[in-house]
Amino acid sequence: MNYKLLYTSRYGSQRKVVIFDFKREMMIELTIDELEKEELDLKLRQYIIKMKDQIDSGYWDYPI
Repeated sequence: MNYKLLYTSRYGSQRKVVIFDFKREMMIELTIDELEKEELDLKLRQYIIKMKDQIDSGYWDYPI
């Protein structure tokens, strides 16, 4: 697996997701509504969708 969810936080009315991409060696920050965008890698979108229940429940929340 190339991705690891690091944490999430509230960003206005959205939830910001921070993921580490091991293949590119970089952090990716996005909001859940950005899943609709076509420029996101398919595997990244699939990973986020797989984790969506935990993300929505606040399991990964980090207060910023």
